[in-house]
Amino acid sequence: MVDLDLFVCQHSCGTIQYSEHSDFLRYQTGEARDVSKNSANQTCSTNHGDPELEKFAFIDAQLEKARDLVTEGKQEEALRTCTDVLKQGDLPIQSASTLARIVRHLGQDEMADQITSVLIEGIRKNLESLSQSTPNLIIAAQSLADLEKFDDAKQLSDLARPTVINDVHLTTSYCSLMVSMDYEKDAFSAATEFIKGKPDQFEIAIHFAMVFAHLDCRESARHFLFHAREHVTSKSQRAQLNYQLAAHGYPVDDLDQHAMAVELFDNFADTYDEQLKLLENNGPSLLYSVLEDLNIPKNGTRRILDAGCGTGLCAPFLRPYANEVFGVDLSVSMLEKAKSKSVYDYLARTDLSVAATYPEGTFDMIVSSDVLVYVGALDTVFDNFQTILKPGGWLLITVETETDPKRANGFRLYSSGRYKHSDGYLLDTLAQTGFPKPKILTHARLRDEMAKPILGTVLAVQKPAFLTG
Repeated sequence: MVDLDLFVCQHSCGTIQYSEHSDFLRYQTGEARDVSKNSANQTCSTNHGDPELEKFAFIDAQLEKARDLVTEGKQEEALRTCTDVLKQGDLPIQSASTLARIVRHLGQDEMADQITSVLIEGIRKNLESLSQSTPNLIIAAQSLADLEKFDDAKQLSDLARPTVINDVHLTTSYCSLMVSMDYEKDAFSAATEFIKGKPDQFEIAIHFAMVFAHLDCRESARHFLFHAREHVTSKSQRAQLNYQLAAHGYPVDDLDQHAMAVELFDNFADTYDEQLKLLENNGPSLLYSVLEDLNIPKNGTRRILDAGCGTGLCAPFLRPYANEVFGVDLSVSMLEKAKSKSVYDYLARTDLSVAATYPEGTFDMIVSSDVLVYVGALDTVFDNFQTILKPGGWLLITVETETDPKRANGFRLYSSGRYKHSDGYLLDTLAQTGFPKPKILTHARLRDEMAKPILGTVLAVQKPAFLTG
């Protein structure tokens, strides 16, 4: 065990320093080093050769590990991981805030108080420089709110308010922050001001309807849904609106999943990869981990179908297993992005619910990451998968986890526009479509939305190699 009293004492001289060329504040025990805004957000896979960026990627990974250890009840190991993080010397402001919350949860109030004190002191000393950047103000305000320093967080938020409405992502972050501090009127005002005069009224209104629904602000969500209804200009927009109305309990004539998906993902394609990074999307990495756990030989012999391939995030880790990798998706724009990466042998437009649209032939493996969340009843899709999967072939999927005990054997459409499926429903539907019990069925954080984790289900099932009966 680390001597925590000694450890905190050794780091008590730390200060938070701010660089106008950086988008974070740092818990600093040595000389400040400049890290550019663009490079600071890179993932570990692109940081090789830059010790500073590799360190920040390591910090993020360790904090994620510490959270998981806390969830698993391994408190001593979680504490050791936290002290390893603090030993890194300088931390991004959000990392420092996260670390303080974790160690307080672990009962280390003195350490948490020390980190929090240094964090607040640094923000106050550098307020003038911090005020030059709206993103920095929001980052700092959110970190303070997470530490329940609401007066300080509100002060920074008020400084950011005049300029947040210049950017949809900043406005969204501001709305989330205001609601978390019980200032829903401020959030609604900012979103209403942002949408004024914009040409894409429907898309923005749907966006904020989903934001406020996720924040459990039903009247604000209702306002933007009805605003979107006044600006529908196409069949696909009507389909997307109907999904949102149905999720909010309003009666609709028809749910056109095909048209909804086309509207959503065609508009999303250009920024899809970047948005999933911001959401810390784990779907592909969870499937990669399951493949490793299954210990399937990487012999490059399989015909693999990436069902709902999007822009091609799964293709790189599928390649060692495959002789051919097929990517299919409903969105032409997504397929064009995937084509530009040259990671698939074949690409085709496919509706997973319509068997006739699938590529010809059978497959040794089917993967579907974060796709079936846009499908309610899965029996037709599973039946199609069963038909084209070779005996002994593998099906690997992720869905969002339905935890409502009232739907222990069902699914539900949520205000996010996505479905959540219960374990009971998945097992029943697999059995009904001829699949055996899954080899792996586990749960993990699928992504974050509005600073909240979304729980996912990861499932791997093998089609029997021989029919019996």
